[in-house]
Amino acid sequence: MLRSPANNHRLSPVGEWLIAPLENRFTSNAALPDEVDGIVVIGGAISPGLSNILQQPELGAGADRLTNFLYLARLYPNAKLVFTGGSGSVTEQEFKEAEMARVLFDQLGLAEHAIV
Repeated sequence: MLRSPANNHRLSPVGEWLIAPLENRFTSNAALPDEVDGIVVIGGAISPGLSNILQQPELGAGADRLTNFLYLARLYPNAKLVFTGGSGSVTEQEFKEAEMARVLFDQLGLAEHAIV
């Protein structure tokens, strides 16, 4: 979502329009399977730039992705865990979401798991 830096108001819902088809493509599971081989979480929950400024993971509107990832990782301890997240910014490519995600996962107790 594009936001005005001065007052944080939404300027355009382009980001939501682009991600909605992907997020709505799959229905929520009413019943989870007994076993899964892997769990993939799509990035976009952590603000890399703000996290860098504050030197701690700063979550945004997609935080439910990470809480569900944590839940599923604990539910399926043998599953391969995959996190996808880059910068998401055209101008701030030096700050990557994955770097702060690693800090957050360590804080949440996923340090013993190998997250790709």
